[in-house]
Amino acid sequence: MHRGKRFGSLGFVLALAALLALAIGGTTALAADGPTASASALSTSKIKKLIKKEAAKQAARHPGPAGPPGAPGAPGPAGPQGPSGTSGGSIAKIDYRAIAGSAAQVVFKSPGFQVEANCLTGGVDIRARSLVDNSGISGAGAGDAGGGDVRALYGQDPDFDNGDQFGINAFSPPEENGTLTYLSPGGQVTTITYLLNFGFANNDCVFSGTATTA
Repeated sequence: MHRGKRFGSLGFVLALAALLALAIGGTTALAADGPTASASALSTSKIKKLIKKEAAKQAARHPGPAGPPGAPGAPGPAGPQGPSGTSGGSIAKIDYRAIAGSAAQVVFKSPGFQVEANCLTGGVDIRARSLVDNSGISGAGAGDAGGGDVRALYGQDPDFDNGDQFGINAFSPPEENGTLTYLSPGGQVTTITYLLNFGFANNDCVFSGTATTA
């Protein structure tokens, strides 16, 4: 490898020497790898062309090191819009506060069921009502009637049909918190986490939490 490179460079030098000899009109005889000078001198422009041609041949045979990378090109056009994603769930806030004797009201409603609240004298009544057939509902939590005797709470209705009711509070007056889970016939799930209290702060009845539907 190294020997070949030396011979290539030597041939290039001899070729340039021959061309310079032609430029001054002398007679020169070189090896077969280089040009042979004639008795008549060449013009300066022809000499330059021959030198450039020989230099190009040498560069092609022995290329130099790669240069530095060029500047980044302009950004391409934007690609096509991707497919639509699946619809996400929703989160709703529930914040029922009422004075004893207030009219009953719906505090949460979805396509499959609703939660109704009634602030009574001395207690509160919170219940879920089904609006469709073949759904299911369950509730779990803990609470007491204000005396400190805290108990675990659980209930379930696996056949929660249209018009059926499911009691949420277990005590009266209640001090409870828990989770209510509703399953629609189509597989949609609504989960309500809640705090339930009678005589809470400036209100007789409080039922507050969040409902997540997915």
